This record gives sequence, C-alpha cells and structure tokens, in this order.
Amino acid sequence: MKKGTKKKEETFKGEQTAPMVNDQAFHQAIAEKAHELYEKGGQRHGHDLEDWLEAEQLVLSEKKGEKKLSSVPPTK
Repeated sequence: MKKGTKKKEETFKGEQTAPMVNDQAFHQAIAEKAHELYEKGGQRHGHDLEDWLEAEQLVLSEKKGEKKLSSVPPTK
C-alpha cells in the first residue's frame, strides 16, 4: 500500500456526506419538477442539467419541510 493512498482514505473517513436516496418516487418527483422548470423556462434546450439540479434541490427542501411538519405534535 502506498503512503499517499492511506492518507487519502483517512481524509474521506472524516468527511460527512448527505445520505444517498435511492427511491423511485423521489426520482420521479425530481423528473416532474425538472420538466415543470423546463416548461416555465420557455422550453429552452441545453439546460437540462441545470433544470434537474434545481429540481433536485427543490424536492429535497420540500422533503425537509415535510419532516419538520410531521415532527411537530398535533395541537389540541
């Protein structure tokens, strides 16, 4: 094992990453939101990645909002 490789592995162990979401419904929600952005943006070609990434952020923020709302106890 090379010395450089070991240092690289140690660096990655300490970093925190977002949990990977592998969910078909999540993927579908992003696809639908990206298509909405595409249509709202005048159906401009060549911006599919930008639309996808923006849609992903919007869907993730919506999911975070749902989690916050669901953790609040119901009022009487």
